[in-house]
Amino acid sequence: MILEVRWIQNGSIEDPDSNFNQHRLEVIRYVIERNLSIAIANYNKGGTTSFQMPNLSEDDWERVQNNVCIISFLQGLSIGGKIYNGYAIVSNNKNQEVVAENSIYIVDKNAGRYHQVTDSELPDNSNKNYQGFFNLDFERKTIVTEDGKPGYFMPQESLGCYSCVITRAKLETPDNIYKYVAGKKGTLATAYFTALGRERYSMYKSNRDPDMLKQKFGVATY
Repeated sequence: MILEVRWIQNGSIEDPDSNFNQHRLEVIRYVIERNLSIAIANYNKGGTTSFQMPNLSEDDWERVQNNVCIISFLQGLSIGGKIYNGYAIVSNNKNQEVVAENSIYIVDKNAGRYHQVTDSELPDNSNKNYQGFFNLDFERKTIVTEDGKPGYFMPQESLGCYSCVITRAKLETPDNIYKYVAGKKGTLATAYFTALGRERYSMYKSNRDPDMLKQKFGVATY
C-alpha cells in the first residue's frame, strides 16, 4: 500500500503553527502559572519571606509544554550576602507517554542505518525502502530467562548514522518539522508520518508487546 502525504496549511491539529496547537500550549502554561501563583500566595500568608512567581525562559517553557517534566523551585536561600532564587527542570523525552516530533528515526533498510528525519544528507525520494520507528526501539531491552538470569535484545538492530545521530553535525533545524518533512514527499515523508501516527495513537506496537516477546524468545519478560 502506498500512502500519499499531503500538507494542508494549518490543517493538522499537531502542526506547531495551528490555532489548536497554540491554544493547547497557552492552556498548559496558564494552568501551571495559575496554580503556582495560588500556592505561593497561600504560602506567603504569615511567613517572613516573600516568595514570588518564578520567571521561566521561553526555551524552558517549550521543554515543560512538550515533555514529561519535573520542575523544582528554590527561593529565599541565604548564600553569603545574597538570597538565591532559582529553579531546575528535568525533562524526559524518551518514554512511551510522550512521542515528540524528533522521536521518530528513519531506517534505511538498504544501508542498515537509522537517521534523524532532519538529516541533511538523507535523500527524500531516491530510496524506496525507508521505514520509521520510535527512538526507544533502538535501545537495548531486558528479558529474564527461565533460569532467572537477565538477557538482552534490540528491537531494531540497525546502526545509528554517525553524522546525524551521534555527532548531530548534519542535522537541519527547521522551525516547523511537519512542513519540512511534507516538503520531502515520497517515501521519506510517508515513513515518518506513518510512524508518528502509529506511535502516538497506539495503532501498532508489536516490538514492545510482552506477549509477542514471550512467544518469540520463549522466556518471561518484564
